[in-house]
Amino acid sequence: NDWLSSNVRHDGYPQSHRHIAMEPSVLKRRKSSAAKVISQLTKLSAAAPQVVAHRVTRMAAAGPVLSARDRKEFTGMVVEKQAAFSQSLQNMWLAGAKANQDLLFSLSRSLLQPAWFKPAASAKLAKRVHQAGLSVLSQGLGPIERKASSNARRLKRGAKR
Repeated sequence: NDWLSSNVRHDGYPQSHRHIAMEPSVLKRRKSSAAKVISQLTKLSAAAPQVVAHRVTRMAAAGPVLSARDRKEFTGMVVEKQAAFSQSLQNMWLAGAKANQDLLFSLSRSLLQPAWFKPAASAKLAKRVHQAGLSVLSQGLGPIERKASSNARRLKRGAKR
């Protein structure tokens, strides 16, 4: 008994759309690429100032002589940025390479289609280019956003102590 047949009445007509909208599998939708990028940028724009404020305050309070804890934090600050940005660049390169391959195949398919079918192929190709750009951007933002958010949570916990 599949989901569709359970939403059809005995007379063959579908049940009200309200029943269909309540189905959990219908409600679970993947975020669009644009929504994912916006979400990542929002989280990053909230976390980065918190981290910067905490660390600048800590640097000012530390003075010229650093404790072992401060030295560890400041060294980690540099190393984690290098790791996040290198991961970001690698992710963007891989997403770009995949996008180029997909676009090449899409373009080659559109060249083999009849002339009257070209407008639909062009629209699809334009949409793929747009999605590819958003995907590359999202892949690049991911590691940076995750690191900034985790630092904000960690530093916030440390400040409460």
